[in-house]
Amino acid sequence: MTRPSGSRDTSAAAVLDRLDRLAVELVAATNSAIGEVGAGELSFLQWRTLVVLGGADGPLRLHEIAERVGASMPSASRLVERMHRRGLVASERDPGDGRARLITLTEQGELVRSRVVARRRSIIEDGIRGVPTSVGLADELDRILEGLLRPK
Repeated sequence: MTRPSGSRDTSAAAVLDRLDRLAVELVAATNSAIGEVGAGELSFLQWRTLVVLGGADGPLRLHEIAERVGASMPSASRLVERMHRRGLVASERDPGDGRARLITLTEQGELVRSRVVARRRSIIEDGIRGVPTSVGLADELDRILEGLLRPK
């Protein structure tokens, strides 16, 4: 089917294609920001761990980190240990359960996280400069986010 000249494809498939392209470009912006702030040695899972810990209300147990970043327990354990050696996270025994460890961001980890977020936001701001924004657009983006955050 041919679309009239100047019209845009707003089908569900076209919207999904655009969102997928947007996701890829946002990951690229994050990778650029990581490199630009001198944190280029961060792996994707290490970055996700910084984000998860930075958004937590308090310390997280290892299994919570594993669930939130999509890693197995052994992988999450190695991940946290590498980050601990680099000074990005602190790990201490859970006083309520001596077998469990509580993981938090260190000042260094929070500094890296906040610098990457600030640089990424700057990259994104440059990318959307001149794009008209509205409450409607923000509301639609919120609806998409809510849908993605719903338990599966």
